[in-house]
Amino acid sequence: MPQLLPTVTTRALSVFDPDELTEAVGSSNLMHTQVSSGAFAGELRATQLGSCRLDSGEYNQTLIARGAFPAGHVIVGYLLNAREPGRINGFRFAQCDVVVFPQDVELDYFVPADTWWAALQIPRTLLEDARLEALPTRSAKVVPGSDEGGRRLGRVLRELLGLLQSHAPASAVDAETQAQTSWLESRLFDAVCDVLPHRSHAGARPQHVNRMQLLRRFERLVQDHAFSNLRIADVAAQLGVSQRTLEQGVKDYIGLSPIQYLIRLRLNAVHRALMRGSEDVATVDAIATTHGVTHLGRFSAYYRQQFGCNPSETLRARYR
Repeated sequence: MPQLLPTVTTRALSVFDPDELTEAVGSSNLMHTQVSSGAFAGELRATQLGSCRLDSGEYNQTLIARGAFPAGHVIVGYLLNAREPGRINGFRFAQCDVVVFPQDVELDYFVPADTWWAALQIPRTLLEDARLEALPTRSAKVVPGSDEGGRRLGRVLRELLGLLQSHAPASAVDAETQAQTSWLESRLFDAVCDVLPHRSHAGARPQHVNRMQLLRRFERLVQDHAFSNLRIADVAAQLGVSQRTLEQGVKDYIGLSPIQYLIRLRLNAVHRALMRGSEDVATVDAIATTHGVTHLGRFSAYYRQQFGCNPSETLRARYR
């Protein structure tokens, strides 16, 4: 019988579709928001390695991913390439750093544009069988890429991904290639085991965590007042902080002013509604109006800048 490599499932993304992203990032329940402006493109790859799953991908726009991975799994993430640091639950996460994300904890991931990431989902029972006692339980742990464990994990990941992508899915391979794949899978698990017991090198909870919490409160308030014309000074007062603190916190965490981020949050909400357009609410004006849009011409210009197409094109694509 010919030997087969694990199947690599590749999905090209040509439009920002939060539902498709949730479905594509295997076994997760992540909601994505597009932060930067422009037409969206990306690619996701998934490989089943026994009871583990290896996802990798890259996007040309900055996204925020929030939600949860499967219960009973520990997630080990790695940035293979990144022009600027991302943030996992408030902690900076730079190229070649490793993040260990515990089971049953909500993920808040700020993904800069042009980031190539990988995430390995490992059943906790598999790690317990390996007698690892220092598994993270409550918060993400960041291991700097300068650590030997992080460097080793990165080398193995790159080798394995390169080998898998160089062959057609489920193609027959020679014994030498199959042996190399099995060897890399074993090395990958060993490298993960070396990284997991390490304590976090992130130190005390950084200011980024406080800014993340302020950002989440800001988002909840904006959502609760979806149809209102909000003034940032009033928003800051309701949050119990100064306008300067709010502006600086959002700017540091997202790279936008509060009003710029508010606009993007609303544009993303309308975009999701257009992607899910139903027969009874099938016009752009109707959908935009239900989301509090009062200046439809200005809205169309903002939408086109944000997603690289007109809102009517998004709605028409829903019925093709």
